Amino acid sequence: MGILKPAVEIYREREKCGQTSSKLTLQESLTLLIKITNIYPQTIICIDALDEVGRDIRIYLLKSLKSVIERSSNLVKIVATARNDPDILLQFSSFPRIDVQPDDHSDDIMNFIHSEVRRDVADGQLLHGKVSDKLQLEICDVLSRRSAGM
Repeated sequence: MGILKPAVEIYREREKCGQTSSKLTLQESLTLLIKITNIYPQTIICIDALDEVGRDIRIYLLKSLKSVIERSSNLVKIVATARNDPDILLQFSSFPRIDVQPDDHSDDIMNFIHSEVRRDVADGQLLHGKVSDKLQLEICDVLSRRSAGM
């Protein structure tokens, strides 16, 4: 596939000025992202742990993502994981969204935990495979409670 044309163009512009190794500014990054989203009929941008980005930087990121959604000529979807945080919700309040709560997938988490614990016991990776059924259940229960839906 190669490097996308908008990225090559910005590199060549910077090359003319001798700035090939300098970082893109926020505006240059935003413009480049919009140009790239205009290449494809649909773009999905995935961001994990958005709430862990510092508030001062996060507001610029959220406003930039909102700008990409609004200015792209094609469909742009944002999939982000974050704890409920008012500034995150505010920035995306005008867009359709699907909220997923920890309890929405607790069964999936429990199934995963049980499967992994059983596998690790069978492989001898957990306490050299010497784990009673009762202890396995206790381990699964603790992991489930501490996962807090993650």
